[in-house]
This record gives sequence, structure tokens and C-alpha cells, in this order.
Amino acid sequence: MFFKKYVYIIAIMQIFENRNLMLESLPKNSVIAELGVFKGEFSKIIYDICQPSKLYLVDMFSGNWGSGDKDGQNFQYAQLEDEMINIQDYFKDNNVDVIKSTTIDFFLSIKDESLDMVYIDADHSYRGVMIDLLFSYKKVKTNGLICGHDYIHQAKIAVDDFCSTLGLEIEILTQDGCPSFCIIKK
Repeated sequence: MFFKKYVYIIAIMQIFENRNLMLESLPKNSVIAELGVFKGEFSKIIYDICQPSKLYLVDMFSGNWGSGDKDGQNFQYAQLEDEMINIQDYFKDNNVDVIKSTTIDFFLSIKDESLDMVYIDADHSYRGVMIDLLFSYKKVKTNGLICGHDYIHQAKIAVDDFCSTLGLEIEILTQDGCPSFCIIKK
């Protein structure tokens, strides 16, 4: 009697309590882009934990906008032109580029497969997230990371559709009030 042997590879998603712990598990000395910076609080955490060789901080930096924290709480408004100046001053002598741009214009300005990681936290609409995911896929190196915040509502649907279309899986998820996700480009 002949039996076929099948090997099943079961992907196990890593779950982290919060996005800071997720960052601690990621490679150091990488080229990273954060899309949607607001006041730069998470930018500082990315810089401290990931110790990137290059960090791009991309935002429209225009007008008075509001945002909550990583859990969607403590909503506050900020004048983004002023915040851009504060962020530039904070990172003045480091390997950080603070870029006033749409995410699309930023992506068009860099080479394909030039990033090790993207963290998406800009336009949270289905269309906005999908555009950022598709461009990220072109700009991130093979085995690079496409991460993002607010894996809820329309953003969650966009991420799930993106993964389904490209045969990808969420490899890491956090348990923040507004979870972060991480996908590995294959």
C-alpha cells in the first residue's frame, strides 16, 4: 500500500500586546518609512526601538488635524505646520527625512524595492489604505515588512482584501485598542 506524505505548513500569527513590543521584534538598522506622522510621537518610538539606518517621516503637514493615541483614545488637535517644525528640530542631526508630501508623491519619488519597512497610518479610508498598501508592495524589498495602524473598520477590510488578492498573510498583530498589523512581502 502506498501512502503519500503531505507536509502542511501552518502559518502562526504572532500576537503582541502592543505595537512597541512588535517593533522590538523587528530588524534593526533598516530603511523605514512612516506614512502619517501627526505629532511625531510614534516616529520617536520607531527611531529609538528600530534604530533605522534611514527614516522617512511622511505627512501632509498642513492644517489643523486631530488624532487619538494608539488605542483611539485621548483625541487631540494639532497645527501640523508647527508639528513639522518641532519634528524637524527633534531629528535635526539624525538620519531622518521629514517630508511634506502625499503618500503617493513620496512613493513616486523613491526607487522600487528601496525600503525595508513601511508603517501605514495616513488616510484610513478603504481607498487610502489600499493605495498605500499597493505602493508599499512595490517599494518594499522582498521579505520586507508592510505594517500599519488601525486594523479596524475600512482599513481592516482593505488590508484583508490586499492580502487575499496577493496571497499574503498578516504575520503579526497587536492587541492595542486600534491594532497594528505586519505583512511580509514575498
